[in-house]
Amino acid sequence: MTRFPVDYRAGIAKVRAREQAVCREPAPSDHNCSGKERIMANARSKGMAGHESSRRRHQYDADNFGRKEKPCSKCKIVKSIREFGVNRASRGGFRPSCNDCRNADQRAEYARLDSKERLHRSRANAARVKKGRELKGYASRRDAYYRTTYGITEAQVDQMLAAQGARCALCGTDNPRHQRGVFVVDHCHETGRVRGLLCQLCNIALGKLGDTPAAIQRALDYVTGKLEFGL
Repeated sequence: MTRFPVDYRAGIAKVRAREQAVCREPAPSDHNCSGKERIMANARSKGMAGHESSRRRHQYDADNFGRKEKPCSKCKIVKSIREFGVNRASRGGFRPSCNDCRNADQRAEYARLDSKERLHRSRANAARVKKGRELKGYASRRDAYYRTTYGITEAQVDQMLAAQGARCALCGTDNPRHQRGVFVVDHCHETGRVRGLLCQLCNIALGKLGDTPAAIQRALDYVTGKLEFGL
């Protein structure tokens, strides 16, 4: 059985030294560098980031490579680079067809399926999503949404709702006035701190006022008659 050396840090240091030592920008006639090192050096000279995630690479390529648009392989229309999905295997890092053409192809493929195949596909997708949530430790779809969006759990939202008496924290109504029948999580857009649960109308009203104390106080002064502009 192969055993790692006791001082594995020395081996790691040697590997890092070899990666950083040679061939930052080798010339084609430089025989001291291997082909792989020459390709990697050329990639580094162009600013390519191999460890960027898909979304970050999408932004990185669009901003730093100067490639703002490209033609679609299906509709032949030159579109913005943001209209193409990311594909690391393709040349340039983007899919050859635009998102509109890709969505149209997927809808056409789905239309060709019969009811049995559609049911099988929907169940398979639901099972895959559920398995992904379980692997990440999410209790449900709501729990995954609250954790990824606000950094709180579904149990904490339920506790907050119970502390508010199952009512809006602002107007006090027991009607969420939401199409899904749930109260909306209100948070500060600057700090991300969760403040409470509001009905849909109160949450929209805060957003229209800019979510600033000055605008809210001015609206209160206007309603109470401290600010009068009428005849």
